[in-house]
Amino acid sequence: MRRTNILSRDPNNANLLIQVGEQAARGVELSAQLELVDSLSLDLSAAALRAEFNKFNERVGTTVVLRRGNLPSDVPERLASATLNWQASDSIELSLGARGLGRRAGNTANTVFLPGYATMDVGLRYGTDIRQFGVRVRNLDDRVFATRSYNGANQFMIGELRIAEFSWQREF
Repeated sequence: MRRTNILSRDPNNANLLIQVGEQAARGVELSAQLELVDSLSLDLSAAALRAEFNKFNERVGTTVVLRRGNLPSDVPERLASATLNWQASDSIELSLGARGLGRRAGNTANTVFLPGYATMDVGLRYGTDIRQFGVRVRNLDDRVFATRSYNGANQFMIGELRIAEFSWQREF
């Protein structure tokens, strides 16, 4: 995949976007859903990606720096997830999942890299033909991780800490 005239955050002013030239990416993505036994299934997915700038001349102060071949910011090289689902009964389903994200460049100069991270989720759904209740806990182990960088990698966005989500659905 190749993109031209892509927008990127200005490293000197986080409020501005600039056109940075051309970026290319090649990769592969795989997914599978396996029925392990009658009431137990496993969802798997993984991706590997190689993204780089083909054309990108960045102004740093009064100097223009060539970034050709550098990795774009916040683009992970590896992603993976696995979710185990157990249908305990006709009305109860439990799930346990893990998601992982590989390291990624924190800036266009590739002088700072954000480390990879993994989180775990757990869920419970109870339902009948016309209604369903659910609770899901994300980031079960309350891991602190950076999701993206900005301002030339001088600042980072922190991912959500442990959070519980409740849902209710009703069919009419």
